[in-house]
Amino acid sequence: MEDESIVLSREDINNIVADVRASVQAIEKGSKLRKHIMNMVSMNNIMRAFIYNYSMDVDCKTIQEKLLQTVLAVEARRDRKFLIADIEVLKEAVEKYDVLLFSATEEQVSEIALFVKNNSGDCKYIVKHGKELKSSRN
Repeated sequence: MEDESIVLSREDINNIVADVRASVQAIEKGSKLRKHIMNMVSMNNIMRAFIYNYSMDVDCKTIQEKLLQTVLAVEARRDRKFLIADIEVLKEAVEKYDVLLFSATEEQVSEIALFVKNNSGDCKYIVKHGKELKSSRN
């Protein structure tokens, strides 16, 4: 396998956060688009990668775990409806995600992006396609 590198600029980081914030706002208005859930999954994977690679506070890990459980719960619902409590978790996660990305250097974010890309098959929960959530480990 070739040595790949992903270089993200500060503008790319701003766009990532803006996309997630826009998804949360759309979810608050009742949107059930798959794109929004995928943005939450991406946010979860990046947060998980930061926790795995860096010494993060317990609060970050707790929020990431709540985010993961929320995404799984919404996916399990037939109508993929977000409850008020789910939206509160998303808002809390987005705030932590925002702080996390803006406090990291561009090199750290690029390193995390590459880590997520290279280890996506090893994550505990992976969205394969459609509504299907598969667990790769038991």
